[in-house]
Amino acid sequence: MDKPLVRMVWNDACDSHDPWISERELDEFASTPALVESVGYLIKKTKTHITIAGDWLDDQKLWGRCTKVPKKMVVSIEMIPFPSPVVPPTDIPEH
Repeated sequence: MDKPLVRMVWNDACDSHDPWISERELDEFASTPALVESVGYLIKKTKTHITIAGDWLDDQKLWGRCTKVPKKMVVSIEMIPFPSPVVPPTDIPEH
């Protein structure tokens, strides 16, 4: 697997938590963006979307937690460098 790791910040669509809200709450809700930070493997960038995946299961060649975000909703995307070489952790406790 040779996909780069990225951190993507994007505007999400969201609903208010309560079905009925006051004018003040509505103004605050309407004025505040719903920014999401997602970290994952960059799968594909097209003209319209960016797709990332949070997990990779190497022995089965499966991707997990895949997210596709319209480019117009993306605020920023930055590459996260892998340490070189990638070394397995040694401090994981046994169960």
